[in-house]
Amino acid sequence: MIGKNKLNVFDMIKFPDEERRKEILKNAEIQNIRYNIVENREIFPFIEPKYSSLMCFNNYISSCLVQYIELYGYYSKDLPQYIPKNNSKITIRKILFNQTAEILYFKICTSFELIGQVINEVFDLGIKNDAKNFISQLIRKIKGKNQNIYKILERINENRTFKKAKKYRNDLTHSFSPFVPRAFTEIDKNGVIIEKREASVPTNEIIETLEKTILILKQFCLDTEKEIKEYLSKNKIA
Repeated sequence: MIGKNKLNVFDMIKFPDEERRKEILKNAEIQNIRYNIVENREIFPFIEPKYSSLMCFNNYISSCLVQYIELYGYYSKDLPQYIPKNNSKITIRKILFNQTAEILYFKICTSFELIGQVINEVFDLGIKNDAKNFISQLIRKIKGKNQNIYKILERINENRTFKKAKKYRNDLTHSFSPFVPRAFTEIDKNGVIIEKREASVPTNEIIETLEKTILILKQFCLDTEKEIKEYLSKNKIA
């Protein structure tokens, strides 16, 4: 890719200009995800630093905008569904798209867990942030504190799009990128080595699942913020 007489991937990395950024974000739901509760200091004057996870979530989701803009900066309707074999500009653009999608999927899926940290902190569930089974503990403990949030978590866990996005994130973290094809071997019950090939996730599927997952995250944030406001007001924490 970087050898003599070949296209250089680094020469094609260019962040979209201001006009293009505005165009990309014009109808992007990702920029509407945040906890507005932290903005109203008159109603919630003690939200910081006691509930620092609320601020952390807003900062984290804002950082996702960088990869989101990059993703759509590389993406267009002529982008192929799979990585072409030839060494061309469109091949490099597809590679850059895949790499950016990997980062964004990881960050968006992590955002769901950060909301879990918000719930843990606000409702004082006492779960350690680095607990390996954090989400399982969260669902179990919030059930006795807030039935609405419990039902929200259960509904998200059963959502097909969320399951798919979560699998992509887990593959990226522990296995192999689902956005590029791979070849591997398995040993059958008779001890015979079998060669297998796994196709990559096509471009349109990457985009569609991502946007649906962003919508789920947005609603998750809205629903939990409503419950948090009611909880803080009821308990006169603010």
